[in-house]
Amino acid sequence: MAVSPRVVKGRIKSIKSTRKITKALELVSAAKMKKAVDRALQSREYARESYEVLKRVIAKGKAKTLHSLLQERHSHNILMILVSSDRGMVGGLHANLAMYAAKITKDKRSLAMSRTGQVWKTVDANEDVTLDVATIGKKSELIASKLKLPIVASFSELSDVVTLDEVRGVTKYAIEQFLTKKYDKVLVMYSDFISVINQKPKVRQLLPVSLVDLEKTIASALNEEPMMSRNEQRTLPHEASEKVDDYLFEPNVKEILEEMVPKIVLTQMYQALLESRSSEHSARMMAMKNASDNAKEIIEDLQTMYNQLRQAKITQEIAEISAGKAALE
Repeated sequence: MAVSPRVVKGRIKSIKSTRKITKALELVSAAKMKKAVDRALQSREYARESYEVLKRVIAKGKAKTLHSLLQERHSHNILMILVSSDRGMVGGLHANLAMYAAKITKDKRSLAMSRTGQVWKTVDANEDVTLDVATIGKKSELIASKLKLPIVASFSELSDVVTLDEVRGVTKYAIEQFLTKKYDKVLVMYSDFISVINQKPKVRQLLPVSLVDLEKTIASALNEEPMMSRNEQRTLPHEASEKVDDYLFEPNVKEILEEMVPKIVLTQMYQALLESRSSEHSARMMAMKNASDNAKEIIEDLQTMYNQLRQAKITQEIAEISAGKAALE
């Protein structure tokens, strides 16, 4: 069936309208991504200094007995906070997160392992390990449902540029669940923002506070190599290479930990959400950019087709006029 120039012209108009939308979404996502990245950079010095202080306190060997959020125990019950966005149009971001979640949650016993110095604590073969999920974002609910993971809490409709006030509710819930011993370990899984074209799913231990995971989160936020050497990562938290006898803690170690450790947990959760939001906006920006570029190519092809059809129609009309004139002669 021949396509009329009128139909092609209608398609061109429709695709041009779609391209305007995708271009606008691309620009909006770029602006939102910049805000999210700027917030992540603003918090880096606080996170780094908090980490350094906690590292020195732990090196004295007293921290774990003085604060309950640092105490490790056998991980029979695990809570995983799964972070995603509320909206789609982000390319393969959610698909990659879903595949990573499926891979990680396949073996619950590996999630139950925890490191103390050079020793890994494991769960006995005859002991059960349960894994529950708290979701942030509507897409994470879909991921957890497809993987048939129990959802015990859901947080949605957070702002595009996450604030500390919004994160406090999630952090408070995680801390309460850990302190009441309903869960022995709390993990957070999110999309780590590496670059505009590269986002990688990550899982980090939120509770009990782990220097190794905290250090990796900070290093990732700063786009740097880990601050701890491999040897330090193996020996922490019971040993440390840094000499701390010259440090004085005022008013005392216990009060410092009571004030600082919950804020460190809040900072780590905040950083995970910032990374997830930055990944979302950058992925959407690239998806919309690709859509706009594809629309431009389609418009050019349709414009060429329209010109050819229009020229063919004009040629046909001229031929018919010439034939009619010849018939009259």
